[in-house]
Amino acid sequence: MLVYEVTVCLQYADEEAFRGFMTEAHIPDIVATGCFDQVSFQRLGEKHFRTQYQALHQEDLDRYLTQHAPQFREDFLKHFPGETEVERQVWTIEQSWS
Repeated sequence: MLVYEVTVCLQYADEEAFRGFMTEAHIPDIVATGCFDQVSFQRLGEKHFRTQYQALHQEDLDRYLTQHAPQFREDFLKHFPGETEVERQVWTIEQSWS
């Protein structure tokens, strides 16, 4: 299993507008692609957010990155141009416990 992690630091963006955009539009639209089987949206303080998208297979993540990510990134920048710092990483889950 893979985790595609996107962290965002709000520099100038309004926190309420950002949270609304992410939870009401951006993340639900990404879930609708069918590329990820689990998503979590997390906050650290008032300005730092992390979204973790879990994909079962590399092919699912590759499909998202090639077929969907460019449009989502463009849309995000239209809503928050120059107002955030974004970092993306891909993690491989070695083992998990519950």
